Order: sequence, then C-alpha cells, then structure tokens
Amino acid sequence: MKRILPNIFKKDKKKKTIDFSLSKNERKCMLNSHHNNPLYSLTKRDIELIDKIKKETDKNNLNNVTRTNAYLHFFDNNTEVHWALLAHIVSRNGGWNMTDLKGEAISGLLSFREKELFFSFLEKSNYFIFHDAYQQLLLYEHSKKIGKPLFHLLNEFGISSFMRAVWEVFWKDKNSKMLTLSLIINEQHFIEKRIIQNPFYVEHVIKSIPFQLQEKLGFTNVLIPYYTDDSIQLAGTTVSQFDNITKRIHIGKYLYSLLFYVEEVQRGTMKFVKEQNHTGSRADFFPSIFTRTNGNSKKIYSPTLHEAWKSLEKLYSQTSRYG
Repeated sequence: MKRILPNIFKKDKKKKTIDFSLSKNERKCMLNSHHNNPLYSLTKRDIELIDKIKKETDKNNLNNVTRTNAYLHFFDNNTEVHWALLAHIVSRNGGWNMTDLKGEAISGLLSFREKELFFSFLEKSNYFIFHDAYQQLLLYEHSKKIGKPLFHLLNEFGISSFMRAVWEVFWKDKNSKMLTLSLIINEQHFIEKRIIQNPFYVEHVIKSIPFQLQEKLGFTNVLIPYYTDDSIQLAGTTVSQFDNITKRIHIGKYLYSLLFYVEEVQRGTMKFVKEQNHTGSRADFFPSIFTRTNGNSKKIYSPTLHEAWKSLEKLYSQTSRYG
C-alpha cells in the first residue's frame, strides 16, 4: 500500500500539518453567527422540510451500503462539499471491516459474540455520524435549490451551534477545506461520548485483546483504492490508538489531503467509485486476492455485506443491547 505525502504538507518536517487556518473575515463571521441567533417561528414549509430531511436520512441510514451510496450521490450533485466524498471512502472501509468479521482473514480470531460486538461498534459509529452529518448535507442542498440559507433550522435536528456557524461561513465563501476540517472534527466529537467513551464498548471492544491484536496485525488500515491506467492501487494509512480523538482527527485530515490534493489519487479514486459498486467485499478492489464466493481455496473469502450480515435491519435493532 502506498503512503503518499501530499504536497500541501508544509516543508517544515516538524509541522507536517495542513493549512486549514481561517481568514480574519471567516473568524469574524463565525463569531457573529454564534451571537446573532434571533428567535424564529417555524413555517409550514419549514416543518415539511424538516420532516422530509429526517425521513430521507432514516431511509439512507439503513445499513452501510445505503449510507455509502448516499454519500456518493450527494457528492455527485455537490462537488464543493469535499467531505461527502471523504465520508464515502471511509464508509467503504467501514463496510470492508464489517465483512472481515465473517471472512477468512480474521474471522477465526473471534468468537461469535465478539463478532457481534465488533459489528455493533462499527455499525453504531457509522450510523451516528451519518445521522448527524447527512441532515446537514440535505439542508445545505435544499438551501442551494432555493437560493437562500436555512441553517437556522439546524437547531431542529440537534446540530451543534458550531456547525451552524461553519455552514453560514461556507455559504458565503465556499471554502471547502474549512468545511471539511470542521465536519471531521465535529463528527469525531459527536461519536466520542456516544460510542468511543461508552463504558460498554471500552471494556468489550476497544480494550479487548482481539481489537488490539487487529491494530498490531494491520487490519485497521484505511484504504483509498484508485485506478492508474487499468490497475487498482492503494493509498491510505493505518489507524492506531482508535480511542484517541486527536489521532482520529489527524487521520481524517491526512486522508482528505490524499484524496483531494494528490492529483493521481483524486483522479483515480473518482474512476474507482464510479466503476466499482460498493458491496462490502474486499474483492471490490482486489479481485485477484479476494473472492465473494466461499470455498475458493485459491483466494481469500471476503463476503458481501448482505451475505455476511443478513437481515441487517433486524441485527442492528438487536445491537441496542450492546451498550
């Protein structure tokens, strides 16, 4: 797997960070947004829109495949929102991790209960992020359609005041990097207490021996498949210390820099996501090594998500007992 250092990293080796700093006008606008929050009353159209967005979010948050496809569909229509494509790629990785639990690569390392627990951990993390972020995306998309910002309605979805300020700035200057970093930070904080610091998941997943073993064996790689000519290459990085929010945010920034600021990766990734439907199987990007068919001894069995976790909706409803 290639680890590519994008050219937007500063030359100073002591500070390999992306320049996401805000301009003075952006900082001023965000400060004003926090303080200028007048009372408002919901119109009939507001109520109908809120209900529509909630239903659309629930429909697309059914499982990993539906949410992964929803991210890409949104990005196709709103390419200025870079985070949506980043979320699509990360969501693909989430699906591959879910099917690994039932595939040949690591399945033998885990008991049935551990598989259920790990699936619950992955599914809930992705479910919560989508629930929070996709409502924001849909409200922005509707604002575009009518040519008027409706970000005061973010309060009705329980979205943080921080993100309302960010969207109001983005509406004016279309700073895609600023929006992306803000969403990376916001969504990682969103799952921090709900999932990462949840005592049940800390004990049974994050601090468990199998989970730590996966990190050491490299099963926690986050991959960006991309085409070069007719072959698929891999860029990405390895997740370590998943319970460290600073590390998770840094990984998000690094993946974003690869995806949008390395031309070869960006161009090749767009071709990959257009041509390769997401199934959850690692055969999506490495058919020479992985197979969706069980019993093929020459390749590693990597099932599709629907094959690995049949009746996902029912299974997810059952995972509520796990934390």
